[in-house]
Amino acid sequence: MGSPSPSTSRPGSASSASCRAAAGHAALFVTWWSAFLEYARVVAWPGRLGIIPRVGLETSVLALRPVLGIALFAATGAIAWRVRRVAPPASWGLACALLALAPVTGFLVAVRTAPGIAFPWAERFLFVPSIFLAIAAADLAARAARQSRALGKAVPVAAAAAIVALGARTLARESVWADQQTLFADAVAGAPEDSGAQASLGAALADAGDARDAEEHDLRALALEPANTLAHFNYGNLLRRRGDLEAAEAHYRAAIAGRPDFAQAWLNLGLVQFDRGRSDDAMASFQAADRALGGYPEAKVDIATLLRATGRAAESIPFYEEALRLDPTLSAARRGLESVREQLRSEPSSR
Repeated sequence: MGSPSPSTSRPGSASSASCRAAAGHAALFVTWWSAFLEYARVVAWPGRLGIIPRVGLETSVLALRPVLGIALFAATGAIAWRVRRVAPPASWGLACALLALAPVTGFLVAVRTAPGIAFPWAERFLFVPSIFLAIAAADLAARAARQSRALGKAVPVAAAAAIVALGARTLARESVWADQQTLFADAVAGAPEDSGAQASLGAALADAGDARDAEEHDLRALALEPANTLAHFNYGNLLRRRGDLEAAEAHYRAAIAGRPDFAQAWLNLGLVQFDRGRSDDAMASFQAADRALGGYPEAKVDIATLLRATGRAAESIPFYEEALRLDPTLSAARRGLESVREQLRSEPSSR
């Protein structure tokens, strides 16, 4: 039976439905205005960037950050309306920038976020709005330069300086996104007390083969947040590779306790149970993994392999076939199906 590698089995983007259910849509609506303020800060001064959101759930629309966010949004919309005749490109750019943020507000449509993050905020969500803002800024700057000789000389210099500064910041930030290890190392450096960042760095280090440092960050994540499902899952993977199956099972169960639909944890729990000689428990775990995703090709392969291992080769064929239907590129399913068919063809002649 095969096991997903950490890189493919890590739940890098998991639903935060439980956090939102507790907060309610009203809190999401209020928090959006605080999030908008943070987006504006990043556009105006991108000196402090990071993948760990600095936006916490707000419960009152009268809190300072939501009030400031509402005021800034209203002011931007008012400017777009006021200049619609004298500067149509600028008006269009400002309006489109505001509209481009609508899909990521978190209460219009479901936006997936990392485990434990209650509100979906991410610097990458500014990619499209920033294009529209650049159009608006360019149009307003060009119009200002045409109306004043002094501004006509200053605007090109200021524009060039802004382009150089923002371009340099972009290139510097690009290096952080080179791979998962550098990205999560940067996240931990910026927020060392964030359990999710510690767990994500641990997973990236495990992918790179650095089990010792991965364990250090997994344990740090669990010390900060004992219920961190990702850290439990990652640490369970390390323990399983080390051969400590009993401890690995405990951590997989802890991950599942925090997130019952954690398909990868169910799958790896089943692999541990099989290695410990508990085939019935392993089958139940594989089936739970399959149900959690409404059809999980790797789980179907493991169900089929377990059926073969327990002398039920013919029953494994539909599971291999279903796995290939879901994922035609899954080589383990293709090899397993070919093998079991060959096994069944040869059995009558061997008797």
